[in-house]
Amino acid sequence: MNLIPSVSIPPWVKRVIWWVLSPKGGLIILLVVLFVAFVAVMISQAAEGVIGQLLGLSGTEGIKNQVLTFLGLSMGGILLALQAVIANIRAKAMENAANAQAKANENAEKGQRQERLKNAIEHLGHTSDSVRLGGAYELFHLAQDTEELRQTVLDILCAHIRRTTSGSEYRDKHNLKPSEEIQSLLTLLFVQNYGLFEDCHINLQGSWLNGVNLRGARLEKAVLIKAHLHEVNLFEADLREADLEGAYLYGTNLVGANLQKADLEDANLHQVDLINTRLQGAYLAKARLQDANVSGAWLQGANLCKAHLQGANLFGAQLQGTDFFDTRLQKANLISAKLQGPILDLHSCSALSLIWHSYKGPIFAKQSSRRLSYSERSYRELPANQMVRLHSKHV
Repeated sequence: MNLIPSVSIPPWVKRVIWWVLSPKGGLIILLVVLFVAFVAVMISQAAEGVIGQLLGLSGTEGIKNQVLTFLGLSMGGILLALQAVIANIRAKAMENAANAQAKANENAEKGQRQERLKNAIEHLGHTSDSVRLGGAYELFHLAQDTEELRQTVLDILCAHIRRTTSGSEYRDKHNLKPSEEIQSLLTLLFVQNYGLFEDCHINLQGSWLNGVNLRGARLEKAVLIKAHLHEVNLFEADLREADLEGAYLYGTNLVGANLQKADLEDANLHQVDLINTRLQGAYLAKARLQDANVSGAWLQGANLCKAHLQGANLFGAQLQGTDFFDTRLQKANLISAKLQGPILDLHSCSALSLIWHSYKGPIFAKQSSRRLSYSERSYRELPANQMVRLHSKHV
């Protein structure tokens, strides 16, 4: 049982207490007290004596002037302190107002961005090509204005490309040539203004992009799994570490392109032009490169395990350290190719003449008297500076 009665303090009393305890209120009260004391000393000898005693000035000559001087200086000091406190309060009030205004502006801008994003997405779903393209440009300009929305905008536009090109109607109508909408959008995103989406994730998996012009495009680390890129112009395009697994690149122009460490497993590269293309460290296992022009290409450290290179032109290609395990090389042209240290399989590269003019160092051949697993195969060094003829079933 609570024996202490609860006391309810009126709100105005709380405000008075808060004001008195505040620096501004305390200084004002002190100033009033000193002013009253000053006036009292001026008009009353008794007050002069009491205040003089409090100040330790009793019994001295000219006590009144000393008391008045002390009180005057005290009031001046308090006025200066009060002015500083008021200035500080005003500065904080202005700062709070500015922060509130900035927050209001930020919320307003955020609302505007969300409204712009909503309108642009609605336009992307329109039946008119021009309206859809206008919506894409709205999103692009939004990405220009707002850095944190760039990945979101790119995801939306890539999804729009995938969705638009996935329908059978589009593929029948644009079998070998893209629509103006898709070509314009790809040019905008990856050719003209590629720097805007630098380091952003690009996902065009399964897109139907036959015949598009992506000359000089920047598609680093792009996901293009099973994308249709028949006769696409990718001249000097940047496709480093791109995922092109199972992609269809029949007849595509990749001259001078950068495909270092790209994943091209099981990709269709039939009759592709890969002149002077950089393919160092690329993964080309099971890739179909029949009749491809790979002359002068850099393939150091590339994996061509079980790849199909029948009739391919590898004239002058850099093949140092390339893995040719179980690779089909029938009628391939390897004149002047640099084969320092390639890995070959005696069972899979039979009756093939490997001819080179700038050979340096040994090559290594996997061999065994019986069929062994890949990991069990041993290596032996073949003599350098001579033509090597290997015999196998893939002739």
